[in-house]
Amino acid sequence: MQTNNPFYQNNFNLIRLFASLQVAHYHLVSIFQLDITDAHRLGVKFLGFFPGVPIFFFISGFLISKSWESSNTWRDYAIKRIARIEPALIVSIIFALLLTYMSGYLSNVHYNFLDIVAVFLAKTTLLQFYNPDFLRGYGDGVLNGSIWTICVEIQFYILLPLCYLLIFKNNRVSTVVLFFTFILISLIVTTIQADSPQAITSKLLSVSFLPWYYMFLLGVVFQKYFFIFHRLLNGKFFMLLPIYLIACFAGLKLDLDFGNAFNPILFLLLAALIFSAAYSYTKTADTLLRGTDISYGVYLYHMPVINYFIFSGFSNSYASASFIVFLIISVSLMSWFIIEKPSLNYSKILSNKLSYNRGDAR
Repeated sequence: MQTNNPFYQNNFNLIRLFASLQVAHYHLVSIFQLDITDAHRLGVKFLGFFPGVPIFFFISGFLISKSWESSNTWRDYAIKRIARIEPALIVSIIFALLLTYMSGYLSNVHYNFLDIVAVFLAKTTLLQFYNPDFLRGYGDGVLNGSIWTICVEIQFYILLPLCYLLIFKNNRVSTVVLFFTFILISLIVTTIQADSPQAITSKLLSVSFLPWYYMFLLGVVFQKYFFIFHRLLNGKFFMLLPIYLIACFAGLKLDLDFGNAFNPILFLLLAALIFSAAYSYTKTADTLLRGTDISYGVYLYHMPVINYFIFSGFSNSYASASFIVFLIISVSLMSWFIIEKPSLNYSKILSNKLSYNRGDAR
């Protein structure tokens, strides 16, 4: 039973919400150019020790690898992944385009219907990084710049079954070897990007799985060695937190990267901290969230809302920022209850139905 399995007793919904809010907060401060106090500026630097995108990639590797192992077929796995990603993504792109239209921006630029279709198809498939010239003057210049990670996530989803088939099989050691291999690949890619950051090769590499896959694979490692890590780290979050913070302050002195391309050594410590947070005081997420998971919604909808207010010329004050956060949370709640939760429930029904038709229902 899942309720008796320690794997499923965790705080990942709460951690993902924190990660999505960290990303939204960063964009609100930097892109919306919120006029912040000195104390808030220190808070921004502190939150930079917990970058949302690397946290998402680690949790994704942990949970998605378990999802693959629990799936009866490739089709079951695909249904679950599509149901989690696509419905809300499609609606968010429609929402972003509607806000762009409502802002009045589109009445002042040259475009045609096929341009809108191209944007919609690109943003809802594997080409989220596509951004046509006619949108460059709106908001921060990108329809929804945060969703580049979805392109990367989809690559993770496709590669994972292939890795299980060709490499992992029942050998957990191969997962660790592949993880360290991709750390090396990530360092090579980072060097290439540093040498020529504006080159098309660098830009394409940044939206490929190559520089990020080690983050996902570390989640797979933690999942495959779950009981070892659980025994070592559960209930120890407040012991690990000061150790991690000391390492981060040392990293500041050494000028290590604290952005999305998080330093690999610090990322190892962050992963241990996130795992420990997930398995310490494990009723926290259920108590606070009651099964509601708006993390994906916050991630999807925060930039369309921020872009609308940038173009509309709202003051970069705390009052405006508070109203923006209220709208983001409201839209995310509607997304969860109207789109995401029903889609996930339907995917379970569809998977069970397909299993029954194959004759392998229990």
